[in-house]
Amino acid sequence: MRQGELEVRHGVTLAPRGGSERGAADHYFLPRTSSEAARALLAARELAPKGARGGLTLAGAERSFEGHFVPCESAAPRSVLSSKRLRGQVRVLGPTATLRGEPAIAVRALAGTSFGELLREVRHVELDAMPFSCPSAEAISLGGALGVNTHGRTSATYGGLFAEHVRRFTLLGTDGRTYDCHAAAESELERRLFRYVPGALGALGCVTELELELAHVAPETRVVTEVLDSRRADPAASVASYLASVASDAHARVFTEGFGLVFFGAPGRGTGVVLGRRRSARNEPRGGTLPLFRENAALNLLVQGLYHRFPALTRELAGRLLAPGKSFSAPYDRWAFFLSSYDEAAVRLERRAAAAEPRGPTSELGLVHQGFVLTSRALPAFVALASELFAEPAFEPVAGALEYLDMLPLPAPTTPLDPSRAALGAPQSGSDGGTHVLSLSVAVREPALRERAEELCRSLTARAREQKLEVVVQLNKQHHVEPALLRAMYRTPLAELAALKSEVDPDALIGSRSLERLGLSAGNETRAR
Repeated sequence: MRQGELEVRHGVTLAPRGGSERGAADHYFLPRTSSEAARALLAARELAPKGARGGLTLAGAERSFEGHFVPCESAAPRSVLSSKRLRGQVRVLGPTATLRGEPAIAVRALAGTSFGELLREVRHVELDAMPFSCPSAEAISLGGALGVNTHGRTSATYGGLFAEHVRRFTLLGTDGRTYDCHAAAESELERRLFRYVPGALGALGCVTELELELAHVAPETRVVTEVLDSRRADPAASVASYLASVASDAHARVFTEGFGLVFFGAPGRGTGVVLGRRRSARNEPRGGTLPLFRENAALNLLVQGLYHRFPALTRELAGRLLAPGKSFSAPYDRWAFFLSSYDEAAVRLERRAAAAEPRGPTSELGLVHQGFVLTSRALPAFVALASELFAEPAFEPVAGALEYLDMLPLPAPTTPLDPSRAALGAPQSGSDGGTHVLSLSVAVREPALRERAEELCRSLTARAREQKLEVVVQLNKQHHVEPALLRAMYRTPLAELAALKSEVDPDALIGSRSLERLGLSAGNETRAR
């Protein structure tokens, strides 16, 4: 039903894509404008019983693997404010320059706008552009990207994390105020919000509009991926080769789009492939295009389904295909948003489920996905520890279902909640080998395998901490670690975030299962312990 111009639904079920968590919203608000979002916040506040905490959850495009937009179970009633409809207004502000001096295009858009929608609107005015740091799927919303402060494969070269290229944003607080957040804001509170909202998982209020910088990218630009090294069942040598590439000034000048190391299969038995990425030279012959990077959407969907259904077979094929010296190319946007096929496949399956249609072998795309941030010093030992765990009999089924384990260098930290700053003591920039993000993804189709994969993530985290390795779990990929351990990893920045939250959300109205795990929501004190 609609209350005036504000759409409100009741009894809505919420579920992270590919995950196991489920939640329900008693009141589900779908504002289309900033003023409607302000009305929704007021309505949620009026619905909450006096003294109740955590009753309002802020949701982006709901493309997350985690429970960031799933309401707290203990909250009653549960209200969700979704920004899925908060879109459709993209304004090109004109040429600008980044803090590093790169030429850029300034744009302003509503927070529910997806990356795909943003770029289509920009191209309507005959401008070719891409975000400096792209998430892996174009359906992710701008507000969601700010809420988790996404990284991309260009982050350690010139991209930075997403927030580095956000110039300004508008934030609605539950205290009824509207905050104009930017680095030079007159209000000290607005300057603090500008620094702490990125990565805060919606803890501080509802972002309704953002102003950001886009990089100039020529329409014919392609990204060339070169295989720098490939080794089977030798994880130590693969990690050493990757770290040497990241630290090489000569390599950095050539591979403008960054480096990566991907293990196809458990590190101790699969193939480790070191990749360098660069923009294609003018008139450079096109090489072959890897699966998932093609412009044929139907083929990408088929490959995604096969990879999820038969990970062992596709791992073997990938290990053989990615031989040293090989190179492949893809259009820049297809390379950047290579996981859009997963998102599209999940959407199609959800539609089929809603229509009660018969489904095929890819009827579920369940994943257990976890991200870690660690130093160069810790990386060899951490990969060795992962190899040992995957080889344990209890985790053999998980090793068989592992889609990939990959890592990328990270840039120097710029925000308080950046894992490199918050948990690792602000090490060197990723470009000279300081910190890295390591992700593992396991395809799960049965509850027993999901439980085993989640247990592997918990065990890997706990053992790494026992060995005093410099490693933390990413806040945006953290649902398979014990909450007490997670809070210990981020004790100082969480305490700072909690203090700021008490200023702009004095009644602790905002909550979610992710914030609950961090000690910032219902059932927990509003300070980190």
